[in-house]
Amino acid sequence: MSEYKFIISGELPTRNEEIAASKKHWGAEGKLKREALDRCGWSNIKQIPKLKAVKIKATFYREDRRTDPDNIISAIKYVIDSLQEYDVLENDGWKQIKGPMKLDWARDKENPRTEIVIQEV
Repeated sequence: MSEYKFIISGELPTRNEEIAASKKHWGAEGKLKREALDRCGWSNIKQIPKLKAVKIKATFYREDRRTDPDNIISAIKYVIDSLQEYDVLENDGWKQIKGPMKLDWARDKENPRTEIVIQEV
């Protein structure tokens, strides 16, 4: 089984940021998602070959500890959507995303990022 790693620089939006954007303007949440998917595309995700199914491990490194973990890990949606957007997976359903998914969070004031490891299954 092959394993691939990609690193998304900066912080992906939290669930609270999504909610705030949706309340601000009808198109703001879509813009937030587009920017998050673009951020994922700036990583080396485009170098990963097309896979049939994967297990995912993600670690979300944040600048500080002000955001609750449940809001931080909601950004996995952007990661999974980007796997489909950048043609790593055909779809983002149950056949392509296998469990268990491992999600973690940590603080890195100097280098906030999201590290993703996907394992082909």
